[in-house]
Amino acid sequence: MKLKLPEHRTGMEQSVTYQAIVVNGEVKMAREILLSIGKRRLGPPTKLERDKINSIASPRTLKSLINRVMHVDSWQALEFPKRLRD
Repeated sequence: MKLKLPEHRTGMEQSVTYQAIVVNGEVKMAREILLSIGKRRLGPPTKLERDKINSIASPRTLKSLINRVMHVDSWQALEFPKRLRD
């Protein structure tokens, strides 16, 4: 059975609520990716490092950390942003 979506979805896609859901999904996925790659490369993060990651609300900041995690040798060297709620 094929699900048929409405032809006009632009109203929903422009909705503030919809956009918030999309951003929250991006943030959650970026956190999971950062933790997964980081665990493999750097070992498990401390509770403080995990808390720092979980406090970051910006997909852009998380993507930057994902890119940097490939080039550091410790969680401390990752250099989390000073302002965590961005």
